[in-house]
Amino acid sequence: MSRHLRASVVVPSSGRPGIVEQCIEGLCRQSIPVSDFEVIIVDDGCSPPVESRLTTYAGRLALTCLRVPPGGPAAARNAGARRAGGSLLVFLDDDCVPSESWLAAYLAAHEADPSAILTGPVANGQPSNQFAEAYHMLLTFLLRRHVPHQSGSRMPFLASANFAVERHLFLQLGGFDEEFRTAAEDRAFCAKAAHLGHRFRFVPEAAGVHLSPPLTLFSYASQQFSYGRGACRLRRWSHRHRWPASLESPAFYGALLREPMLHGPLMRRVRLSFLVLLSQVALASGLLWEALSPQTEHRSS
Repeated sequence: MSRHLRASVVVPSSGRPGIVEQCIEGLCRQSIPVSDFEVIIVDDGCSPPVESRLTTYAGRLALTCLRVPPGGPAAARNAGARRAGGSLLVFLDDDCVPSESWLAAYLAAHEADPSAILTGPVANGQPSNQFAEAYHMLLTFLLRRHVPHQSGSRMPFLASANFAVERHLFLQLGGFDEEFRTAAEDRAFCAKAAHLGHRFRFVPEAAGVHLSPPLTLFSYASQQFSYGRGACRLRRWSHRHRWPASLESPAFYGALLREPMLHGPLMRRVRLSFLVLLSQVALASGLLWEALSPQTEHRSS
């Protein structure tokens, strides 16, 4: 059966009850026939196992639950990719609910440009949460600047929460580097693909909605701190591979600081400006912390 599959959707799951079910419900509502794709849920050592909550979907989707030892999302996605039978790999986080046209949009874009690496937008599913709003504003800013519609980018960026790539190309590139257990595995994958001359395309119709638990001031700052640590690991990784890891230009940071001024009333703009500044302080702190920490032996995929 796998040779007839147009796509394999790989969803790493950390076992968040209620959220992964919403993700799968969204996959059940796709506009293309369910016989055209499979869904592989990769259980990253969850307790209780995710499979116990998925029995009701067995007759609605070609659904596989693959349980692997805890190793982080990069390792989980790689395991799902190795198991996949579809020609197009589509990665989706378990806290993202895809739109009905999500998979059809990816398949159309892939057919138009089979060698391109594709990514779509992820909307904020909690608009009343100011920290989630700031996070998604930053994510949208990065996607808009670094994933143009037609050509490559000097510093391409895609979020591993929602992207698609031809399966053979993904495996040829070695998948995600499992050295990155918490952050920056997507940026490392982008850096490798860009270095080898591959194209990136933004597919606006391949949209998902992010439903993760509400962010707080502490969890927002911690998240950005973790991204800073990941950025430092990425620079070390790039140096080992002798690939240049260029810094963002002053114009980039100027545009980033101006971005909140485009969003609504004055108090909202002030709040978002503060959270953008906080993100940059937390990122810089995480980068410095990682730079000053003893380096451990790296583990490549």
